[in-house]
Amino acid sequence: MPDGQRQQANRMSWRASYTLFSGILFLALGIIIFVRAKGYQNILSAGLFAILLAAYGIYRIIMFMKLLGKG
Repeated sequence: MPDGQRQQANRMSWRASYTLFSGILFLALGIIIFVRAKGYQNILSAGLFAILLAAYGIYRIIMFMKLLGKG
């Protein structure tokens, strides 16, 4: 494998792992905040914030899947 392709593959694997890891963390953080702050009772404050964090986590995980499709 030429050196340029190896660097690009290395960068792609780093980006993919970062995207997956951050997506899982955001999703977990959103779920934890929703449960601990009783987001179902406080939907306009903590609940909405937690749902947004979880949605961003799902978005990051979808971006990871798209990166795998390119590779």
